[in-house]
Amino acid sequence: MLRLSARLMCGLCTIALIPAALGAYVGLGWLDLEAPAKWSAAALVAAPLPLAVGACFAWKAAATNRARPLFTSGACVLLVIALGAIVWAWGGRMLM
Repeated sequence: MLRLSARLMCGLCTIALIPAALGAYVGLGWLDLEAPAKWSAAALVAAPLPLAVGACFAWKAAATNRARPLFTSGACVLLVIALGAIVWAWGGRMLM
């Protein structure tokens, strides 16, 4: 059951990495905006990193059948959700 959960988490992080990379590309163009929008752009740029780290930890959990890397992968996903909340809260003006 642990390996299945780890594989699903790795797949989730890998699939979410594709739109996050596109968002990072878009966010690079918005880094020169004013303060709240700049934080949102920085969150867009930073989002692929925890997803990639989460995918690596999930893959390690699937390979070793240990739970600790899977919990670390879950923490990385929670960090991406927090970055998404920053983009949602302060990035509304950028998307208009």
